[in-house]
Amino acid sequence: MKKNSFLFFTLLIITLVTLSFTLISKNTHPNLGLVQKSLNNIDSSTAQAMIAKFNSLHSADKTPQVCSYWIPKATLHNIVSILNKEKQGKTGIGATDGIRIYFAYDLAANSGNLINRIILVATHDNGVFSGSTRKHKDYYYHNASDPLFSMSNYGSTFIGNSTNSVPGALLFEVCSNCVDNPNCPPSSHSISRASAETMVHNFYQHPHPIQNYSEWFDLNLLNYLDNDLTSSGIRIYIASSNTSSSWLIPSSTISDRFILTETSIDPITKANTDNFSCSTTTAITSLATTAGGTGNGSSGTPPQDEGELCPQNCPN
Repeated sequence: MKKNSFLFFTLLIITLVTLSFTLISKNTHPNLGLVQKSLNNIDSSTAQAMIAKFNSLHSADKTPQVCSYWIPKATLHNIVSILNKEKQGKTGIGATDGIRIYFAYDLAANSGNLINRIILVATHDNGVFSGSTRKHKDYYYHNASDPLFSMSNYGSTFIGNSTNSVPGALLFEVCSNCVDNPNCPPSSHSISRASAETMVHNFYQHPHPIQNYSEWFDLNLLNYLDNDLTSSGIRIYIASSNTSSSWLIPSSTISDRFILTETSIDPITKANTDNFSCSTTTAITSLATTAGGTGNGSSGTPPQDEGELCPQNCPN
């Protein structure tokens, strides 16, 4: 009887340990306390499904939804904070080096009513080059207890292409009295407001399937945006890389991009309004990477930011 009881007790322990290991391995990283999420708090499996849906259907979406995205400063701060904590002063291979912003589709929408979304994913330097361009590898594992994943507001998606439908989104309008300011030094991160307006307008005035999959932004730039105490957040526009007012259909050399602007709260309208300042250019001049934008800022209207153009296989 004692022998049978001991055998039963041993089998019970083995069963419980096996069950516990199975539950842990299915829901967490082998290092306990980590979660698999995008930086805008979407489970990695859902995020990857949204990205895959875009990759599969975007070429047939000839009139993509016109929208912009706004990320509040508190969220931006926590994103930058977790990236710096994960970097931990490291440089070179394995060091956190920025974020990749993906085009994505909402999983709830069907092929006849596709809804644009964006996915923000952390990246690290994996020491791999594609030609002369360094790749940046995605990663989703983060500390589950980080403040980033307990926030209530990760940003908003706004539908429309005017300041009436998106208060404060100034790149949907045309600034007829803005002129280039030679005191704004050029940066590979920056483009003029006039070019940014043209790119944004070319995207929605000439409907076409989105010609891109993602773009990469370096951590140094994100640190600068976070350190700007006057900012209320950032706005992300979808734009054509064509900076000419004479429209050219997107090709292998003309694709679609993300443009970032800082925002501040308008004292009258209380809207989060695009905020332009030449100091932005000065601050990011030393942070140049292989980003796509060039040009000077405009008087009172600082340069906008473009990311590093990333082909579909860039995360590999």
